[in-house]
Amino acid sequence: MKPVPTVIVQKRLEVSRKVSTVTSAFFIMLSFLVSGIIFEAMGVSAAETFIVIASIFASPSLLLQAILRGLPIGLAALGLSVAFRMNFWNIGAEGQIYMGMFAATGVILLHTFQGFLPSVLVFPAMLLASFLAGGLYCLLPAILKAKQA
Repeated sequence: MKPVPTVIVQKRLEVSRKVSTVTSAFFIMLSFLVSGIIFEAMGVSAAETFIVIASIFASPSLLLQAILRGLPIGLAALGLSVAFRMNFWNIGAEGQIYMGMFAATGVILLHTFQGFLPSVLVFPAMLLASFLAGGLYCLLPAILKAKQA
């Protein structure tokens, strides 16, 4: 009787650049294929949708708008990566962004209509207010997490 071959699954310590490039390209193409199937199932032309998405990269003003709209979420993801590396789960980042925006907008409105601060201090006050509002928004879950541990 022949021995049954065994499969050993182990973490690679080093991944070659070629394997990384091929893997990334494969999954990018797979994502386009799956999203195209979903678009077609919804009755939306996948080709036209991909053309519209590609046109964003052809126009500098559209590309700038896309970057400006994606920047807050990218910064939130960067901040969350620190928490995730420390094994803390934070699913309230979007709410923290909104609370920070509300606080910064409040500082602007106070400055505009009440002359709340000198113009030089408006931006630092906006930063401070947004940091405090975002932090206070996650204070209750943080306290509950600390009591649990």
